[in-house]
Amino acid sequence: MAEIAVQNVPALTGIADLTLVAITDMLTTGDTFQNEGRVLLYVLNGGGSTANMVFDSTKQCDQGSDHNALLAVVAGDFAIIGPFPVGRFGTLVKVTSDFVTSLTVRPLRISV
Repeated sequence: MAEIAVQNVPALTGIADLTLVAITDMLTTGDTFQNEGRVLLYVLNGGGSTANMVFDSTKQCDQGSDHNALLAVVAGDFAIIGPFPVGRFGTLVKVTSDFVTSLTVRPLRISV
């Protein structure tokens, strides 16, 4: 499992200089990133198949079940996913995917 560094996005600056990183362990054990509730995950799927992203929920809901979040990023498209509430996903979000070829990501911390 590898931890992906979070890129800070200062107020009123935008993300023109976004540096994407290739994922390393997302297919097997999962990758992680730091979270304090203001983090979004930018995902670019440059491959030929849909990438199903699973975000590990660390807390059971009031019905007693642990509901992971599942989001699909179609081939040739991008997604901005989040934010990730700390109470549900914790301070270290774990994400896995069933397709990793040409998949690049970057967690973004939005400053306020």
